[in-house]
Amino acid sequence: TYIGPYTTIGAGVELEGVEIEHSIVLPGAQIRFPGRRLEASLVGEGAQISRDYALPSALRLRVGPSSEIHLS
Repeated sequence: TYIGPYTTIGAGVELEGVEIEHSIVLPGAQIRFPGRRLEASLVGEGAQISRDYALPSALRLRVGPSSEIHLS
C-alpha cells in the first residue's frame, strides 16, 4: 500500500494493495486491491471498495443524487 501526500486516513480503516493520494478515507472504510490509484477521492464511513476479478469485467456503480463521476 502507498499513501501519498495530502491524504487523511480515519480510524479503523483497512487498506490492502492500494495506491492513494490527495484523498480522504473516513473511519471504518475498507479498500482492497482496487487495481488503479485512487486520487482526489472521498471514501465514506464504512464504505467497502474492492476489485472483482470475475469475467466478463464491468463497472458496477451506486450513485447518489447530484453525484459527479469521472471515469478514466
